Amino acid sequence: FGINETQYEAVKNAFKSQISIIEGPPGTGKTQTILNIIANIVINKKTCAIVSNNNSAVKNIYEKLAEVGLDFFVAK
Repeated sequence: FGINETQYEAVKNAFKSQISIIEGPPGTGKTQTILNIIANIVINKKTCAIVSNNNSAVKNIYEKLAEVGLDFFVAK
């Protein structure tokens, strides 16, 4: 998944603790950042939970994974 330098730093920081919060206004790349975190977790044969206070954010992650054929990783 595409990533810029700020997102890359967020991905790296996500692996420094058990819980990470990715937040920001619309259009700042939260989804891309989360997708890259998920990709790293899956590649390392680990699991994660993606949660949000609204269903549309989680649905967006699911749809992006489905676009590249990775929706089978998701338990809704």
